[in-house]
Amino acid sequence: SVNDFTNLFTLVDAVNAAQPEPYRSQVAALINVDEWMRVLAVERIVGNSDSYGYGRGKNMYAYKPERAGWQLLPWDIDFVLGTSWGAGPTAGLFGGSDPVIDRLIAFPEFRRAYWRALEAAVNGPLVATAFANRVDAIFNGLVTAGAGPDAVTTQGLKDYVASRRNYILEQLNKVAASFAVNGSTSFSTNRN
Repeated sequence: SVNDFTNLFTLVDAVNAAQPEPYRSQVAALINVDEWMRVLAVERIVGNSDSYGYGRGKNMYAYKPERAGWQLLPWDIDFVLGTSWGAGPTAGLFGGSDPVIDRLIAFPEFRRAYWRALEAAVNGPLVATAFANRVDAIFNGLVTAGAGPDAVTTQGLKDYVASRRNYILEQLNKVAASFAVNGSTSFSTNRN
């Protein structure tokens, strides 16, 4: 029935449960935490303050497929990458209009997934050459098809992404844990 809200109420109860347990296990059973953190990270990366979990708390659906966990489906992503309504390249990576999402991202295990999503972005699609290749190919395709104005360039997008990437790298450096194994790369022990 379209009026059966059991799954939604289960999700609401889980994200409002006591931490660390049963919060961690209930939330992890209902959502793919890595996937949600990637969606929320992308909204921050592109500066979409008009999205759920960020500034205005909208422009995203939570969807529950019959045989899978809850999914976040962003839409209406148009105030981004340095446009007039979007957040700037040094806008914070945390804090928003929804305390439930802030709490989700703040939970230590889930926060690590959020940081991993940001790290994957700065080492992948936000690398200057990767971004330029993609945006230029799309732009040139639009121009070739007669859909793009001749006076527009992609430099503003590239500048925003370069600045945003640098800012995110600075934030990642602040939380990077120093870890090293000194000595032999092979060892054994009889203790846990």
